[in-house]
Amino acid sequence: MNTKDKPNTLNLILKFSNRGIEETILEQLESVAEKIKKAYEINVNILNTDVGETTSGDIKNAKLSNAEIISFGVGIASEAEQAVTDSGIIPKKHDLIHTFLKEIEDIALKRKRNSIRGVERGFAEIMEIYSIKKGKKDTITVAGIKVASGKL
Repeated sequence: MNTKDKPNTLNLILKFSNRGIEETILEQLESVAEKIKKAYEINVNILNTDVGETTSGDIKNAKLSNAEIISFGVGIASEAEQAVTDSGIIPKKHDLIHTFLKEIEDIALKRKRNSIRGVERGFAEIMEIYSIKKGKKDTITVAGIKVASGKL
């Protein structure tokens, strides 16, 4: 299974204006990634970091890997503008470190919210609750239900 198929993985392609800012942000991103993993059960996976503008290659990689592109202090290369239009991938640009890191947290939160939305397929009425012993110590609780509508 590749990372595109894992809803609990946030793939990132990160672009920076210079190596110094890249190092600074990546150091801070470690704690943000831990926070995201604990709070949202989402792993932050950095696919690529580089200095310079977002290129058409970055756009292609983001599309193939379901990644977000976030840049600090750099924009989109003119040769990549058509790739952005064609792909629907919208790189996000920031000029402040805290907004750059907050963007990553916000994306993770949005993904978590999207993953927990349920679809109602039916409705059931609980008729009785049973406790069943499994082994010497474990007990399983099972509900006896009556389907009121839909399919379960």
